[in-house]
Amino acid sequence: MGGINHRPTKGVSVTTALSAQCAWAIGQAITNLWQANGELEKAIISATGKTDIARHIDGVTGDAVSHLERAIAYLYATLDGVHTTIHAYDDLLTLTDELGYKGNPFAPQIREWNLRELLEQHLFLIRSREMWDDIASRIEQHNLVEYFKWERDQFYRVIKPLQDLIQVMNTCKEVAAVDPDLFVKSVEFNQIPLRQYFFRVFNLWSSLVLMVEVSTSISTELFYRVEGNGSLTEVPPIPTRDDILREAPARVPAVW
Repeated sequence: MGGINHRPTKGVSVTTALSAQCAWAIGQAITNLWQANGELEKAIISATGKTDIARHIDGVTGDAVSHLERAIAYLYATLDGVHTTIHAYDDLLTLTDELGYKGNPFAPQIREWNLRELLEQHLFLIRSREMWDDIASRIEQHNLVEYFKWERDQFYRVIKPLQDLIQVMNTCKEVAAVDPDLFVKSVEFNQIPLRQYFFRVFNLWSSLVLMVEVSTSISTELFYRVEGNGSLTEVPPIPTRDDILREAPARVPAVW
């Protein structure tokens, strides 16, 4: 949920479920990437032989190779997660086609609402106005279904960089198996270009996360407006359980 939210496109439970599946897949892939980075940091600490002073990290062993093996396993899981994300988008797009969903009728009005400015005033700061303008323009011109096809295809961009990173990590593991000290010095002094390949992957993932954050805010606003459910730019007081039990049944569909 939150910034990596599912994108509601139609007020029926099946699209909500498949949209949430997209969000879950993206989140799992990101989690595995960060886990890979965590194991790499442990491998570096282990190879320096300074495990005694890294007192805030649990589970650092004296075996850099084992940490690198786990890092590589997490990277493979990240790669699998990218493919799962693409398939999750495919499932959602197939369903929208089966339902005859063509998009949101309010899509051409995004700029008229000054949505970006309202979100910046009331909810969150837009981290890239350039990306906002690009995505808003795509949704205005092509509506949501065609936009989500384009968004799905952006995940293909990270596959080759991930494969390259795995190859570099395998070099790290092979060197560490022979000489752990040489492994960490080769990374630190740029003999193994690990940082370059990791930066490339992290940069791409950051742009993908930002892309989804922007499209989520736009599509959620479109959904709320077409369903008459207020606006994402309005932040009401936090309701209690009793508030919801008393008032929500009259405001949400009985069957969806």
